[in-house]
Amino acid sequence: MEKGSHSSIIFLWGMPGIGKSTVGRELAEICEIPFIDLDTFITELRGRAISDIFKLEGEEAFRQYEKKALEKIIPGSHALIVACGGGTPCRSVTHQLMSQSGLSVYLKGTQDLLFERLKANVETRPLLASKSEAQIREWIESGLEERGPWYEMADIVYEVKKEELSDTCHNLCNRIEQLKGKGV
Repeated sequence: MEKGSHSSIIFLWGMPGIGKSTVGRELAEICEIPFIDLDTFITELRGRAISDIFKLEGEEAFRQYEKKALEKIIPGSHALIVACGGGTPCRSVTHQLMSQSGLSVYLKGTQDLLFERLKANVETRPLLASKSEAQIREWIESGLEERGPWYEMADIVYEVKKEELSDTCHNLCNRIEQLKGKGV
């Protein structure tokens, strides 16, 4: 991607643990454009952790905060990479908002890759911390089944492998530029 020359927002979609935030930060650095982690943005706006929002206010309130956060981020943004929460593109209103405002990239991973990554960082994921390995695998499988159809509607579906982060980002840059070259 040509540095600083983007005319759209790039939304990164995918299951928790796939690396949306990590890829987003690196991609933003390579492209020299701003990066926002949507969950971090919501945490800063609300003054409480995502897990606390879910616990104290419920999922529906959190989904409304997601929508409001996107509505704050999108206007006036010309070049931006946004790492979305795993459920962000799985509601019609937020899905449509993102689809009309930029390019979406689904970072797709196998169940085994997701399990490996989540298991390695289970302490940073309160919802998974008390789950057994079998329960984590079941959670991944049902998550992919439920969210997969939404994710698959992305402009770009990128199969995440065990490659280097810089390789992933450079490959993604090329895919995004090809798509932009086609006027998408």
